[in-house]
Amino acid sequence: MEWILYVISILWLSVGVCLILYTEETRGGLRPLLRQADPRLVGVLPALFGLLFFVAAGASHYPWFVRLLGILALSKAAFFVLDPKGLRRQVSDWFLDKMSERACRLWGIVTVILATALFSWIR
Repeated sequence: MEWILYVISILWLSVGVCLILYTEETRGGLRPLLRQADPRLVGVLPALFGLLFFVAAGASHYPWFVRLLGILALSKAAFFVLDPKGLRRQVSDWFLDKMSERACRLWGIVTVILATALFSWIR
């Protein structure tokens, strides 16, 4: 199951690096996905990641942390599917249009740090 954690951490690392180096291009690439796609389909990806985190938690030195990431991913999926009070649209608009470049790059740095930690904690 460690290959699941390797794949997820490499994906996170690449997304984080893209957010840091190519901020506007990455946001532009996410716009069609977050705005035009059905929210239930967009929620499938975090749900899949959440389930994969639970399956692969035993392959980590810190399984509680991997399970916590799984819970957060499943919560994000529920947020996209349930869309309480139309908040999904507001959060997407904020991330894609209103968030400053510095904040977006900070988000990329946090993603790179989480990906590196996850990668280094695989048994």
